[in-house]
Amino acid sequence: MALIHIAHSTKTPASRRHRAEHLAQVARDRRLAEKEHERAGRRQKNLADCQGHAGRQCEDEMRLRELVANHAEVNATVGVSP
Repeated sequence: MALIHIAHSTKTPASRRHRAEHLAQVARDRRLAEKEHERAGRRQKNLADCQGHAGRQCEDEMRLRELVANHAEVNATVGVSP
């Protein structure tokens, strides 16, 4: 029983080093979890934005359709066939 107590004691250099390494790993894991949580939040926001745009024509597409229609009108007026 005494050996177990000594091994878990923070009074030995090896146990202090082990404790420091463990605390450093816990801190790294916590930072990684926070970053993953933030990344997941951004991805959910991007997904919601994309779903909001799905099924809608983009502004450029609507402008292109207007230009094609105007072009057809000009060609008809001038008498140019496509």
